[in-house]
Amino acid sequence: MQGATASPKAAWKAQIANSLGLLVVLGVLIGFFTVKADHFLTVQNFSTIANQIPDSAILAIGMTYVLLIGGIDLSVGSVVGVSGSLLGLALLSWHCSLGVAILLCLATGLLMGFLNGFLTVKFALPSFIVTLGMLEAGRGLASTQIVVLYPEGRITRTQELQMLAVPEVATNAHVIAVDGSSGACMLSARCVGGRRRR
Repeated sequence: MQGATASPKAAWKAQIANSLGLLVVLGVLIGFFTVKADHFLTVQNFSTIANQIPDSAILAIGMTYVLLIGGIDLSVGSVVGVSGSLLGLALLSWHCSLGVAILLCLATGLLMGFLNGFLTVKFALPSFIVTLGMLEAGRGLASTQIVVLYPEGRITRTQELQMLAVPEVATNAHVIAVDGSSGACMLSARCVGGRRRR
């Protein structure tokens, strides 16, 4: 019984030690860049960093579950590229509203992800091969959309995209990222797909 009760405690201690180690490394990095860069500890810099967190966090949540089941997804960057270029296409060429453009982006990402999963599960193909193919296909599709948007090789009418930088949009993205991360942690700790309880 002692061994059974000691094991979870040891696991928690190891997890806390790992977290503290990461915090120490983060503190060292912050100190290093504070000394080396004059504009590191500024509100503008931290605001920029904070605005770059939600999309990476949301992608990391999905990637976590792919890795938990022993898979891998190489096409994440290309899927984001296709969705982003489709956003510009919907706003500038098709003159869609922001909400419709975002729904198109989400639907595109969902479709590409479903295709990856379908090919991997239905035909027992390695996820490495399937997502590598999607990576190349998505990269080509995104490049084609950019050429359609900007045939002369320069970006125009960017003021129409300034709506995406509205603070309320960024705030909602942060809320989604935090809620998604919390839900993912709880789910991975309690469900069969995450840590198995004995």
